Amino acid sequence: MTALIIIGAIVLFFVLIGLIRVSVSLRASEETTLTLKVLFLKFVLYPKGPPDPKKFTKKALEKQAKKDAKKKKKKNKDESVPPSGGETKEPFKHKLDRVKDVVGLVLAILEKTARPFGRYLVVKTRRLWIVVGSDDAAKTAITYGYVSQAVCYICEILDHLTNFKKQDGDSIFVGADFVSGKTHFDLDIALSIRIWQAAALGIRALGAFIKYKLKQMKKESVSENRKETADGKL
Repeated sequence: MTALIIIGAIVLFFVLIGLIRVSVSLRASEETTLTLKVLFLKFVLYPKGPPDPKKFTKKALEKQAKKDAKKKKKKNKDESVPPSGGETKEPFKHKLDRVKDVVGLVLAILEKTARPFGRYLVVKTRRLWIVVGSDDAAKTAITYGYVSQAVCYICEILDHLTNFKKQDGDSIFVGADFVSGKTHFDLDIALSIRIWQAAALGIRALGAFIKYKLKQMKKESVSENRKETADGKL
């Protein structure tokens, strides 16, 4: 009975951890701030806090200067050593193959994670206010049309691909200011996802990575076998 209680407590603990929602909030007006929130804890990602005074002591500066001098000396030494006669540049075809391999891997991972990521990701628009202005009324009107259309498209895409939520009816507003001639904006947007959802995406990405690599290894093996067969016939 005690063992079952312990196992149940461990399972419950991980379930509760998985239900925790991690959110990143962007606040942009006259100043821009980016914060990470986990439960009741907040971490400011941008702007960075004041520099640590300990990094600017005489001893710390001398230590950093020595490190920089060593790096510079090593870099100059590496540049002064000529390449050996046996070394050749990597053929362009090999570089192209490596690029294709990376692109294929990224696409394979996106294929498995893009759709569930869109379902899991919650986008909350607390405020998205943009007031367009310039020194010319015609420019203001044209820019206002472009911005209005862009915001409309972005909201439509988010509505179809993610859990897009508006805070209230007038949380999104685009206007034109023909008087002051200045552009103002006030953004307050939050992106959030639960830990278990992020873990599920990680597992999907890992599965896609392994599957892609096994497929590539099998393809290379078949290619080598064909080459050996062709050489044997010759």
